[in-house]
Amino acid sequence: MAEGGDQLIHLDLGDPAFPTPSHIVEAAYRALKAGQTHYTESRGLREFREAVAWSEKRLGLEVDPDREVLATLGASMGIYLAFLACLGRGDEVVVPSPCWFVYPQSIRLAGGRCVYVNVGDELRLTEAEEALKQAISRKTRMIVVNTPHNPTGAVLNVEDLKLVRDLALDHDLMVLSDEIYKYITYDSASHTCIAKMPDMREKTILVNSLSKTYAMAGWRIGYVIAPKQIIDTMERLQTFIAACPPAFAQAAAVEALRGSQKCVEELVQKCDQARKIALNLLKELENVRCPEPRGAFYLFPDLSNLGWESTPLTQALREKAKVSTMPGVMFGPGGEYHIRISYAAPAEQVREGVKRIVSFLKSLQKTS
Repeated sequence: MAEGGDQLIHLDLGDPAFPTPSHIVEAAYRALKAGQTHYTESRGLREFREAVAWSEKRLGLEVDPDREVLATLGASMGIYLAFLACLGRGDEVVVPSPCWFVYPQSIRLAGGRCVYVNVGDELRLTEAEEALKQAISRKTRMIVVNTPHNPTGAVLNVEDLKLVRDLALDHDLMVLSDEIYKYITYDSASHTCIAKMPDMREKTILVNSLSKTYAMAGWRIGYVIAPKQIIDTMERLQTFIAACPPAFAQAAAVEALRGSQKCVEELVQKCDQARKIALNLLKELENVRCPEPRGAFYLFPDLSNLGWESTPLTQALREKAKVSTMPGVMFGPGGEYHIRISYAAPAEQVREGVKRIVSFLKSLQKTS
């Protein structure tokens, strides 16, 4: 479509459509000029690991930068390495769904089996307590939690996380906690880290990235915080898979974590403005339910009343409305008849894109 001259509005990828803040770019430039263009140790630059520990300490989590931190090629590599380190052939991982589509594929690549539990598009784990318990077998090794959540924008509350903690302790399971959106919350919502709950420090693999918070998706820099024995295994695996993240990207990440956080506040404000615009526009649609996101930067409207499966619907939106979104079926059970709309873009782009979506869906409602 792009080659044919069609101008798509992209509300699909989870990549903030804003430039990386200048002070971070300048730090990378200084690192490149200083010759930081070679391998680092697979664990990552100590300066980066210290910056991670310092950043987490501000939030109340004590971390040993030498024993408990690993620099990774974004959160996706951290997640894959965590599964490789913890799973044997046929081991199972419980994954609340809808979920980010990387989890099940990474589990399969690691030789494991993804066990979905449909918790609905508002991510109420406590309402799915029995289903979560029934999903655990003698082969279960891990539970995945992601809050704030992709694709729904939900933020897990303390009761949800207490349930996960209890299941992990009762069944001797690890918890992979994907916290990549933890700084992106709205209104009165706030992020709770399961690793800070009683007895969970040694049971948690915390994954984060600078991709979303600092508009650094293309820099491919993230980190994992986990018990020493898991970090040691993940480091050995990373040595053979990717060697290490780029040195200059790690140097830029140090500046991102330790420098001014005004850029984060500004990004959240921009996303919140776009969120409100998109929600108001979607309210024009009859019989369409859209849970209000409290974090991240996604809308996940339920379009089941239209009768269209999500893949042909997103194809039609691209071809007819010239807006690119993602089909809900990609996000596992409970995702079908939804689409994911990313509003991590300038407000006017989001406004125009969602207007086109609403107009097209209204036309479908008239013909249905």
